[in-house]
Amino acid sequence: MNIFLLVIFSLITMENITAQHYESYQKLKDTTFYSHHLGYAKELSIVVPLEWDTAIAKKFPVILIFDKQNKRSNQYILNTIDYMTTNYQMPSCVVISVASSFEKRYAETVHQPTTSKGKAKENEQFIFDELLPLAEKELRASTFRMLIGHSRYGYYTTSLFINRIKDLSAVIALCPFYQQKGVNWADSVVHYYPNGHQPVKYYRAGIESDYMQDYHHLENQVNRNHINIKGIEFKTADHNVIPGLTIAPALYEVFYFWANQQNLYYSNTHFNAAQLDTIETQIETHYGAKMRLSIGVLNGKGWGLLERKEYQKAIEAWELLLQEYPNFADAYWGIIEAQKELKIDTTSTIQSFNACLNRYNYYTPQEKEEMLKELEK
Repeated sequence: MNIFLLVIFSLITMENITAQHYESYQKLKDTTFYSHHLGYAKELSIVVPLEWDTAIAKKFPVILIFDKQNKRSNQYILNTIDYMTTNYQMPSCVVISVASSFEKRYAETVHQPTTSKGKAKENEQFIFDELLPLAEKELRASTFRMLIGHSRYGYYTTSLFINRIKDLSAVIALCPFYQQKGVNWADSVVHYYPNGHQPVKYYRAGIESDYMQDYHHLENQVNRNHINIKGIEFKTADHNVIPGLTIAPALYEVFYFWANQQNLYYSNTHFNAAQLDTIETQIETHYGAKMRLSIGVLNGKGWGLLERKEYQKAIEAWELLLQEYPNFADAYWGIIEAQKELKIDTTSTIQSFNACLNRYNYYTPQEKEEMLKELEK
């Protein structure tokens, strides 16, 4: 009986671990994508922000997570992204998880000097010539690109950071190693010496002790003016635990500049619409791609101004929000409240609110029904 209960408990635990419950994201679809460069199909799972909409020409950073077949690790990384986004520590992103079968994973991450069976080059072409262009065309992905890989894909994403650094924004390498037969990335020089205000590139690694010397060798050859690099050693952690220990601080550090700039806007008690333009320019200069501030922060700014009875400024703040997120109908509630205080007719705002609900699917049908009932009241 005890063994039976243990098995049932394990099954329940696994179900909870792999459950896909998000606060800031939604599963768009599970699909397969045929790669002409690899010569076979790859399984993909695509998660997008709640505010993502094909009808809105706004773009999101893109994150590729490899080894989707490792359900526990993949789901933990996705849940961490959701947690960080919900708490305004990173921007909303398009997240694509890419699976590798057991028999193909080695070939996809090994280079020709190591073995003639290596398909690392073909995999690189799949990522940069097929998958990322598809994400930009079909999924509203921006030019900010982050790769997350564990173990063999920690090694492989490190190699891409070195070879394709101009085409990447960040790499988080989980349990990477740096050498294979005929290939030594620890000895490689990262060729990224931009002039002027060029984007900062990020490399984060959670490393087992056996590979720290190689990491330090690579780190010492990096131009730290333009490459933000950091590796954390885990002396006694299990190989499969390191992804969980690494992912949250790595994401925090990559997006710290974004979150700090966002806080400048939110915490400033003197509202100035031009400040938002300045902040967005600073973010784009730093990362090389536009990143909008969070809906929650932009919405909170409006309510803060309303609470201080700065009604006209509150309206301006919500109008800025709607420029970035035109499907966020809640902003119209705040505008209506401010307009009432200013004795401004709310008819056109109510019409815009109804049009927003009709056009977009940010809200569920049930949520829309409740909002319309509130409007009648």
